[in-house]
Amino acid sequence: MRMIVSALCAIGICAAAALSPAQAQQQWADIDCASSKITLPNAIECQQGPPVVSNNCSFEQFSAYAGANTPRVFAKLLQVTDLSRCWIDKSNDIEDTMRGISYTTMGNATDWSKPRIFLAGQVSSFDTLYHDHREECAGFIQYGHAHLGGFDYTVRGFVCAAPRHHLSDADIETAIKSVQLR
Repeated sequence: MRMIVSALCAIGICAAAALSPAQAQQQWADIDCASSKITLPNAIECQQGPPVVSNNCSFEQFSAYAGANTPRVFAKLLQVTDLSRCWIDKSNDIEDTMRGISYTTMGNATDWSKPRIFLAGQVSSFDTLYHDHREECAGFIQYGHAHLGGFDYTVRGFVCAAPRHHLSDADIETAIKSVQLR
């Protein structure tokens, strides 16, 4: 995963740093969805990730998963904790960022489409196997509010249609709009 984060230095110079694979894969803790900063309707699992520190900026991470009902939806929040001098940039490699959203997109996703503009970000369709059934899915990245030289948060995730069902743009939009930030 390559999410680019930037910090406005004290002398007004911008510096960029990529999250290392070690930072991206550190242990996530299960939390009550009521205390998560991101959730979904019917969420069955929520987690808080380790804090990320880059260029003297801190970022917090949360995720939510709603898989009991179809469509399956996963969403991950990366949020700036110090808004006075820090922001999140768009990735230089959106395809790589899409593929690094979760274990589903990293290891089991095939037939990726080219990313396209969708709502306040981008989407890319892919196929995956879930319980031995092929699913049509879409990875998404949505950008938060414009802040300094970038954004105050990003939401990355995916949505998958029920096995043997088609995933429409309306389904993708509904899933993205169902993500709730607190």
